[in-house]
Amino acid sequence: MQIISLTFGGVLVENKEIGQRKIKFDKEFLNFKLSLNEVYLLHNYAVINGEFEVFAKCHEFEIPQAIKHKTKPIYGVLFHPEVRNKELINYFCRGI
Repeated sequence: MQIISLTFGGVLVENKEIGQRKIKFDKEFLNFKLSLNEVYLLHNYAVINGEFEVFAKCHEFEIPQAIKHKTKPIYGVLFHPEVRNKELINYFCRGI
């Protein structure tokens, strides 16, 4: 998500988050209604970019955790779905 955002002119801001955190998805992501509410975070920076729509935020800090470009089929997540959220990886691998 950080690299994708930077590619489209985004800005990195310091935001160290490590460990299990609750996040909230406000709408469907990847055409998939997610039931995730706890994810694993391990990063030192968050991103700010108006080119992307925010789909999920961390409850504690309101930091974007899942984004999609407003006009292109480009998605990103800041959390690590491989740690506890295999369903998201499986869904993505099956094809959107």
